[in-house]
Amino acid sequence: QPPGVHELTAMANAIRAELIKAKGQKQPRIVPLPDDWRTEGSWLGRYGRYWACLFAADHISPLISAPLVWSPARAAVTYGIFMGPHREKWDTLRGWPASEATSNRRALELPEIYLRQEIKSKRASWRRDRRDGQVDDHGENYPESWQGPDVNFALTIPRGEFVLSIYGYNDNGHFGACRDRDYQISAQRIPSGLSIGSRAAYLQGIADTYSIPKSVVGRFVDFSGGVWARLMVRGPMQLVIRLSRNHSFNTMLTGAMLDRVNEHPSPYYYGARGWHRRVKELAEGRHAFLRQIARKRTGPERLPGRPQTLLRLEECLVYELPNAWAQSEPRVYALLLRWYDAHDGAKRTARPAALAAVARIDYRLCRFRAWERVEGRRGIVTPRWIERSLRGPGWQNCSGRSEFATIRKFAKRFGVEASHANGFSERRASGSPGRG
Repeated sequence: QPPGVHELTAMANAIRAELIKAKGQKQPRIVPLPDDWRTEGSWLGRYGRYWACLFAADHISPLISAPLVWSPARAAVTYGIFMGPHREKWDTLRGWPASEATSNRRALELPEIYLRQEIKSKRASWRRDRRDGQVDDHGENYPESWQGPDVNFALTIPRGEFVLSIYGYNDNGHFGACRDRDYQISAQRIPSGLSIGSRAAYLQGIADTYSIPKSVVGRFVDFSGGVWARLMVRGPMQLVIRLSRNHSFNTMLTGAMLDRVNEHPSPYYYGARGWHRRVKELAEGRHAFLRQIARKRTGPERLPGRPQTLLRLEECLVYELPNAWAQSEPRVYALLLRWYDAHDGAKRTARPAALAAVARIDYRLCRFRAWERVEGRRGIVTPRWIERSLRGPGWQNCSGRSEFATIRKFAKRFGVEASHANGFSERRASGSPGRG
């Protein structure tokens, strides 16, 4: 059954009390979010809309692959991936492709412009448009009781709120010693002066941090189906994500993605200046709403149990109390989704406000397919539509043009525009996407 008004009212007042109580308190910079087991390797337009790294997707030889970076960010993002310091001196990370081209949905999709190059080289096809590759710590060469070597992924987080997602896929986890992969995922801030672009400098500086208590943020276990471990991170800062081998056969990692918290980010809907204006508008709206609810007296009758009110309170939690938001997110959004399904789901043409709310809820719950369907009903062009359309013939000569400029040019050509006058809206894109 959908939640009743009394249930929504109780939740809204509980969240309001938390927001008022926590005003002015210092909030954590790293907050674990629920894992995503639905999306698998279909990441284009869903993850990596600020920065993405596929750790073993850039083909060098049949046995060696290098990281492939896809970065719609306007500025470069510094990153590094290294073994831990407890290792043999001669050893290093290995990047290898389990398969050059596959249609396995658990393998990560290749960015469309890079895919076209691979098709020309006959290493992929339009149907086999994914690459199954991982970077690993060569742990099978060490005793099971050896502490490490581990995989360390370091990243510079820009200013603002982001979601950092790392993808784990145990492609041969159904047999033999390969089943013995169970990693502890930890996150730790590192000094801003520590170089993460140089392997030698990084290992020299990170060795001392191994004894510092870390924040355990997740676990990869039984992940042959592919899973995204997600964190909300608040920059600027330098961060290292460590996958501890934990007596496993070896430690491996497939990809890492960085996204803004907002589901309508730049460059898909805004240029650089438009995005800064939009962020400012959203912050002013949240602060005005918080001042409004703070003036109301305590009591359920002063804050009505409307789903719109509860959804706005949840969005305030994202920025004001990220820890509380991460804990309440699945429960509150699931209840709201049931409410809208019961009241608007049976209607052929739902109210615009209800469609906008359902789209936001689907996005927060990582129900990306459902989110894209609702966005289509609203007439909004989705980032995945844009990403997949870059494989069309008009974008075959994009060499030398950054991802940010390429996406902005595409969005302008097809009329993806944002209106700041009435909340958020785009007019439907004309034309048709390319293959796929």
